[in-house]
Amino acid sequence: MLYYIIGTTYSEPNKTNKLERIKFYAEKGAGVKHGDIKIWRSHVAELLGGHSEYNYNNWRGGVYAGYKFT
Repeated sequence: MLYYIIGTTYSEPNKTNKLERIKFYAEKGAGVKHGDIKIWRSHVAELLGGHSEYNYNNWRGGVYAGYKFT
């Protein structure tokens, strides 16, 4: 669900504050020690930092670069 929320927000047309909202969402998981949340935050950072491109299947389709979600 976290990937879907980011994907939906990122793909919103003409929303000037969408990147700030994505950063806000990711910061909410900063204190969570669960490994999947850490990986999700890493993927969000890569997206926002321009180190990965937005792909519908990765963010809204639930498949991130071969990562198996549990």
